[in-house]
Amino acid sequence: MVDPDGRTTYVSSDSGVITNINDNKDQVIAATSGQIFAMNGSFSSDRDAYNSSLSKLEGSSNNLHLTSSEYGDLSRTIYQESGSSDYKEAGGIYGVLVNRAKADHSSVMKEASNGQVAGWNDGKKLTKANMSSGKMAAVNRGIAMSAVNNVDYSNGAYFWDGLDLNPANCPHCGGYSKHYKAWGMTFSDASHNRYGLPNSSSPDGLSPLETTGVQGKTTFTRFTNPGASWYIRGK
Repeated sequence: MVDPDGRTTYVSSDSGVITNINDNKDQVIAATSGQIFAMNGSFSSDRDAYNSSLSKLEGSSNNLHLTSSEYGDLSRTIYQESGSSDYKEAGGIYGVLVNRAKADHSSVMKEASNGQVAGWNDGKKLTKANMSSGKMAAVNRGIAMSAVNNVDYSNGAYFWDGLDLNPANCPHCGGYSKHYKAWGMTFSDASHNRYGLPNSSSPDGLSPLETTGVQGKTTFTRFTNPGASWYIRGK
């Protein structure tokens, strides 16, 4: 996207540091710190070389297809949904949004803002004064690592639960009361069962959730037998 007053926002997959280059565009590119250093240098000394390298990045998975403003909303949403400063946890939540977007022929931004993700509204309350710079760097790194390495840290999940999966923490919250009790949940690996819960079956006989992994304080799941779409329970 061309913007006379715009910039390309580079997100480091090594550190989560944000670098802005005022190149009259409005986009977000994930890259290694080495790539960003090189882009900064070529922008100052050889604009043709810069544009050539940028074109390659734009055509790769490094291109997040977001404006700088959209990236800010997305990163704050994932920050609020993450329970730790583990970049793989943030990357996993981002991975779920990517998986939903692909299945719905939608976009990550639509999946994050459609009213199903509490962190979307909570994220708008964040300011530099009330957020941890270390945790935000982890969020940035998780998103960038997912793109640069083309990896899904959720391992194919379509749902995530944080501390609300722990009945001792919140027995009436959605993770435990809806996902675990009402839908049923099978722990596909013992390491996924952080709260010592037995496998639970669905009272209505429809497909339960199965875990795909745990990152940080978040458990990732999907339906064992999905219906017509990822959010529909099959039999």
